[in-house]
Amino acid sequence: MTTPRVSPARLAAHRVLFRADDPKAPGLDVLLEEQAGYLKLDARDLALARQIAWGTLRHRCELEMAVGQHLKRGFPRADVEWALLAGAFQHIGLERIPVHAIVSETVELVRQLPKGEAFAGLANAVMRKVTRGHDAFDETAPWHERHSVPEWLRREAEDALPEAELEEFFRASNEPAPLCVRIRDASAADFFADDDRRETPVPGCAVLTEAKSVDDLPGFAEGRVTIEDEGAQIACLLAAPDSTAQSVLDLCASPGGKTSHLADIVAGDCRILATDVSPRKLARLRSTLERLRLEGRVETGLAGEIPPDAVFDYVLVDAPCSGLGTLRRHPEIRFRRSPGAIAELATLQREILDGAADRVAPGGVLAYSVCTWSKAECEDTVAHFLAGHPEFRPAEEAGTPGFSGDPYRCGAGMWRTWTHRHGCDGFFVARMRRAGD
Repeated sequence: MTTPRVSPARLAAHRVLFRADDPKAPGLDVLLEEQAGYLKLDARDLALARQIAWGTLRHRCELEMAVGQHLKRGFPRADVEWALLAGAFQHIGLERIPVHAIVSETVELVRQLPKGEAFAGLANAVMRKVTRGHDAFDETAPWHERHSVPEWLRREAEDALPEAELEEFFRASNEPAPLCVRIRDASAADFFADDDRRETPVPGCAVLTEAKSVDDLPGFAEGRVTIEDEGAQIACLLAAPDSTAQSVLDLCASPGGKTSHLADIVAGDCRILATDVSPRKLARLRSTLERLRLEGRVETGLAGEIPPDAVFDYVLVDAPCSGLGTLRRHPEIRFRRSPGAIAELATLQREILDGAADRVAPGGVLAYSVCTWSKAECEDTVAHFLAGHPEFRPAEEAGTPGFSGDPYRCGAGMWRTWTHRHGCDGFFVARMRRAGD
């Protein structure tokens, strides 16, 4: 008798989902890339695996209710739970997948788990009930359930947004993110002339509304275009150095997106030093700079090896953060983070800013950027820094002349993008100027 086959796409999605809750695991993109290599996924299987994994997480709460009502004793094991949730998502959230394929492959996937034979019958019964009784997500459910918002995350958002905007924000954060391209070579704009694009106020930004593989992007391999979310591009323009800056330090530079953007903004004779804390991160930074043909333009090194007396006209701290502004791309974040983790990150961010202060020359600018919206990591961290460093004041003007920061301003010398307001990932930027001699 031939053992039924589980498709590589479903197997990859299950393996990714099984690690979705692990705060020490890599992001979903990295996990899926690993599985794509192990299972030799072609483009079609890779796209399906991504749909299943990301969609299951985005609708996790609803799926748990849809499946859980058919389990008298609850989910028996985490690996079985993820198989059932992914199966339910394929039926409720995707089109054109036959019911028999969903049921049979979910059952077989469970059977092939360690000691999974004991749960195969349960999986078969549950999946048959789910596929008979659930054809759509419940639009009458409370919004935090429809958008899979854990209670802790809801409380964080209530501190940062008006209550009337909460549902709209999380709805927008649960939608797939478009592919955003930063066009470095003006002639490369013609590459995207025939693509469906959304209007954007950001010069050189193309927001592609149809899915496209990075491998299919013309000009990417040659460094004429690069991938950078619209929000990240806005953050760079707002945080950019003064046009008179002669020296720039990027303290948390890996993987190199903002470093390369700064290199494209500042004057050609401006010195740029990009650093990070580990050889691994430095290698990733150098790889990005090499692809973008910037390895001769940007100096690189370990942060701990900067000469103790070195100061710069401009210092950027693109700090490690909770990443809550990137929920569209990383739905696992809502299940990996916690209030305690955010408090720890805020402490780290404040330590980095304190260390960066000594690197800013008199009259220079210290810029702080994070891809999150939690107050502890944003306004509170800036307030803490300014309270402890009276020699710094908010820099009211945005960094790039001609680019208006008014739509994003959220305080003195502070700007923020919101997914539901601006259609991009959420970033927070602050610019602080050191007093002159």
